[in-house]
Amino acid sequence: MMRIEVNEDKCLLSEHKGCNNCVTICPSHVLGIREGRIKSLRPEECISCHCCKGTCPAGLDVITVEEMRPLERKDVRKRLQTWDGLKIPLGRLTISTPLIIASGPIGRCSRGWLRARAEGCGAVVTKTTTPIPWRGNPAIRLLPYQKDMILNCEGLPNLGAEAIAREIQLAKTLDPNLILIPSIAAYTKEEYIRMAILLEDAGADGLEIPLMGCPNYRADNPVAQAWNENPQQAYDLVNGLRKALKLSLWVKGAQNLEMARACEEAGADALLIRSGSLRAIALDPLTGKPLLSHPWGEGSLAGPYTKLPGLKIVAEMVGQLKIPIIGNGGITCGQDVIDYLRVGASAVELLTVIIRKGLSVLPKILCEIEAYLKRHGYKNIGEIRGESLQYIKK
Repeated sequence: MMRIEVNEDKCLLSEHKGCNNCVTICPSHVLGIREGRIKSLRPEECISCHCCKGTCPAGLDVITVEEMRPLERKDVRKRLQTWDGLKIPLGRLTISTPLIIASGPIGRCSRGWLRARAEGCGAVVTKTTTPIPWRGNPAIRLLPYQKDMILNCEGLPNLGAEAIAREIQLAKTLDPNLILIPSIAAYTKEEYIRMAILLEDAGADGLEIPLMGCPNYRADNPVAQAWNENPQQAYDLVNGLRKALKLSLWVKGAQNLEMARACEEAGADALLIRSGSLRAIALDPLTGKPLLSHPWGEGSLAGPYTKLPGLKIVAEMVGQLKIPIIGNGGITCGQDVIDYLRVGASAVELLTVIIRKGLSVLPKILCEIEAYLKRHGYKNIGEIRGESLQYIKK
């Protein structure tokens, strides 16, 4: 029996304080308000992303989402059939659509991976995984802000490498064509390599290495360090992984050309380029206290505003590098994806729009892309890549 339980004694909505954060931010729309209480409307749709727990101001123990039966083959939905013209070659891989789920709550475990695959994504990057399980910051660590934005200070909550390896094996058994890219973080190069080999053996199709570390860590987090302090440091890490692995290797956070070239020379198969989230603070209007649980009250603000800086940095990198570039930031519709491809990106990663609007936004975006390409006479999505660069002087 699958169920989601809400501790109504702690729920602030029950105290008539008007909180409905968990309902607002649930990407599967499984929570709702009935008779003045938070209720689980469709628990079978839950993907165990823990967004609801992370955004609850009363604490992480208010909502229980763990008590679910194991996934079985009958739980795997029929995959959305997409136009062949949306296929994208990406280094050693070919993905069915240019939409990739970025690292975050959707990728916490196999439930989210398989659901995203069914909705039409080309690949899934998992929640960043560390050598051992990590609880992350207490709630509130994920805050819906205005219409389409999210403020977060998650602090790398994850199940740990061994649990993710088991989840990969399960997911691949249920859907062998699912393309999985675990995002991994560790303190030393040796830890990176050990964890990478474990996940490769479990069936991962690639790895994503976040060079920038985690800006939302607690002081006692052992894996929060950045690996982009200098190009040589990044080269050593990427090259060590390249020599130890056969799978595809994506690098996230090479924010300047020197760093990007170092990663390319070290053996990276693709680079995820973005302008970076804005650091921000949100205050409780009554008390004036910061709403987020970060010790400094701050978090990373993500949303549509990051698109235009994202386009700029992709355009600057393309042509200077030989390997594919993945765009990221501010994607809410099909036109946003087309814009990234036009400045030279091979594919895009997206997350905020899925958390705010639900996983069902993926087929909508794909339909918009396909309609645009066919309406303007393109035979496949590759024909539009780099179109705008002729107007941009280097």
